[in-house]
Amino acid sequence: MAKKVSTPASKVAAKQAAIRSKQHEDVLTIDPLVDPIFQKGHIRDPQKRLLSTKEYWMLSSLLVVAFYVRMYKLSYPNSVVFDEYILGTFFMDVHPPLAKMLFGAVGAVGGFKGDLISSQLSSHMPHFLLIIENFNVTISRYILLDSPLLFFIAAAVYAWKKFEIQVPFTFGWYKSLIATGIALGLALSSKWVGLFTVAWVGLLCLYQLWFIIGDLTVSTKKIVHHFFARGFILLGIPIALYLAFFAIHFQLLYKEGDGGAFMTSAFRASLQGNKIPKDIIEPVGLATTITLYPHLDSNNKWLIEPFNGTIYNDTFVPLINGMKIRLKHINTGRRLHSHDEKPPVSERDWQKEASCYGYEGFAGDANDDWIVEVVNYRSQEGDAQVFVKALNTVFRLKHAMTGHYLFSSEVKLPDWGFGQQEVTAASQGKRHLTHWYIETNENKYLPKENAKIVNYPKLLTSHHHWQSNPSEWPLLLRGINYWNREHRQVYLLGNAVTWWAATLSIAGFSLYAAYTDKHIFNFNTQVLSYTLGWAIHYAPFFLMGRQLFLHHYQPALYFGILALGHPYLQNIGYFLVAGTTVLSLIFYVYYSPLIYASPWTRDRCSGANKKLAKKEEHHDNDAELVQVKEPVKEEVAAKVEEVVKEVPAKKEAVKEP
Repeated sequence: MAKKVSTPASKVAAKQAAIRSKQHEDVLTIDPLVDPIFQKGHIRDPQKRLLSTKEYWMLSSLLVVAFYVRMYKLSYPNSVVFDEYILGTFFMDVHPPLAKMLFGAVGAVGGFKGDLISSQLSSHMPHFLLIIENFNVTISRYILLDSPLLFFIAAAVYAWKKFEIQVPFTFGWYKSLIATGIALGLALSSKWVGLFTVAWVGLLCLYQLWFIIGDLTVSTKKIVHHFFARGFILLGIPIALYLAFFAIHFQLLYKEGDGGAFMTSAFRASLQGNKIPKDIIEPVGLATTITLYPHLDSNNKWLIEPFNGTIYNDTFVPLINGMKIRLKHINTGRRLHSHDEKPPVSERDWQKEASCYGYEGFAGDANDDWIVEVVNYRSQEGDAQVFVKALNTVFRLKHAMTGHYLFSSEVKLPDWGFGQQEVTAASQGKRHLTHWYIETNENKYLPKENAKIVNYPKLLTSHHHWQSNPSEWPLLLRGINYWNREHRQVYLLGNAVTWWAATLSIAGFSLYAAYTDKHIFNFNTQVLSYTLGWAIHYAPFFLMGRQLFLHHYQPALYFGILALGHPYLQNIGYFLVAGTTVLSLIFYVYYSPLIYASPWTRDRCSGANKKLAKKEEHHDNDAELVQVKEPVKEEVAAKVEEVVKEVPAKKEAVKEP
C-alpha cells in the first residue's frame, strides 16, 4: 500500500504564487516599475567655496561686459519718462505699480524733482547670450517695465532651481522656497505677465508633488506638509506682496492728477489739490480759448452740425469722409472757430488761433466750417474708413477757409489756462498731433437696429504701425522703431542668431524627446522645465485681443535661451555653443548703431540687411508735414454719393439775427 506524502502548506502557497506570477508575466510583458537611468554628469570635488576660482573669473568677466554694453552712451538719447511717484500725482495705468515705484525711488534718490535738467563652457553660454542680446540691451537702457520684470523672473528661476536641490524641510529648503515666493510676488507686482511665471512654478510644483505622492517611502503627514508649505508660500507671499504694493501705491499718489478724472468724486476729494469746483469766477470773455486735457469731462462734448444750416427732421445722417461740418460746444453754445490770428502762446507762423466763437442766435460764418478727413491707415478697415465710427475711425479736421488742421499742441498754457495743452490750427507739425477720434456718441435719430456697440478695450485692439503677431516673434520678422531724430535712430531689433538658435533648440528638443528613451531624463527634465516656461510665457498671447508688440516676447525668449544652454547632443554640443556665441557677438557688433543711436548711413543699413531696410520704415525726420492729403478713392466717393441720395433731407432757411 503506497504512502500518501503530505506537502507543507507554505510550499503549496509558494508554488501557487509562482504559477500566478507566470500567468501574470504572460499577460503583462512590460514591467511598469523600470528604474530610471541617470546619465553621468560632472561632479564637483568637495570644497568650502560655492564658486571655484575659474568661475569667479568668468563671473567677473560677464559683469564687466554687461556693465559696458548697457552703460555705453547711456545719456543719449535722453528723455524723462515716469515722474508721477516723485511728483505724487495720481495716474491710471494698466500695469501693477511696483516697477514704476522702483524707477520713482531711483529718481528720488538721485535728486530728480520731475523736471528735465557651472564650470563648463555651455553653462556660461546663456549668460553671455543674454548680455549681448540686442533686444535686451536696447530695452534695459530705458525706463521701461520690461527690465525689472525680467530681473524678477530670473530671480524666481534661480530660487526655484536652488529649491529643487535642497533636502526637504531643512533651512535651505525653506529659504529657497520663500525666496521663490518673494520673486514671484515682485514679478507679479511689476506686470501682469508675472502671472505666467507663477503658473510655470505652479505646474513644476504639481509635477514634483505627483512623484512625492507616488513615493511609498514618504508618509502621509509629510505629503500634507509638502502641500501646505508650497501652497502657502508660493501663493500666499505673491498675493500679499501684490496687495501691499498697491497699498503703498495709493499712499504715494496723494495729489490730484490726470488719472483722477476716472475715479469717483468722493475719491478725488481725498486727493490734495483736487479740481472739484468750489469757487467759480463769474465773468466769461469772448473768443474762448480751446484747451486739451487727457481725461473725461463734460466740456469734451460737441454737437456736430451741417455747415449750411440744413436741418434733417427725424433722420439719421451719417458722418462721412470729406463732409463739411460745424462743431458746436454743448456747454457754451459756441462753435469751433479759426481765423488768421496768432494763438495765445505759440509763436510759430504756421500756427493759427483755434477758439470758440458766437452767441445765442448767431448762425455762424464760414470760419466755423471744418472738413472731416479720415486717416485710413489708423482707422479700422472697412466702413470705418468711409463713415466715421466711434473709437474705430481716426480723422483730421481741416479748416475750410485756411486749410489748416486742428492741432493738439505740445505747448502748455500758463496758470490762467490751468496748465492744459494749447489747441491751434496748424499747417505743419507732427502728423499724429492732428489725429482725433470720437470717444462717446449719442444720437436719438440713429435706428436701434443700426446701433452697433463698441467699447473702450477695443482701443487696444486697433491697428498700430509697429504692432506684430505672436506667430512672427520666434523668427524675429520685424522690430519696433523706438526713437529717431537728428538722422539717428533707436530700433528695437533682437539678435537674430540668438532668437533663431533658441527657436531651433526648442523645436529640436521636442523632436529629440519624442524619439529617445523616456527613462533617460537627467537632461530632459531640465530642458523640459525651460521649454514649459517658454510655452507658458508665449502661448497666451495668441488668445489676447489687443495690440501686441515684439517686447511681449522677452520673457519667453529668456526661457528659450536657458533651454539653448543645455545642448542635448553632447557630441555636437560644443560646436553649437561656439558657433552660436561667435555669430551672436558678430550680429551684436554690426547692429549696435541701432541700440546706441550711433551714426549709421542708409547705404550701410541697406548693405547690412537689404530685406530689413526694405520691409521696415526708417524715417530720418520725425516732423512729418501735415499738408499731405490722401486722395479719396473712387469707390469711396461712389458709396458716399449713394448714402447722400438715400437721406430724405428737408432744408429749412435759417434766419440771420
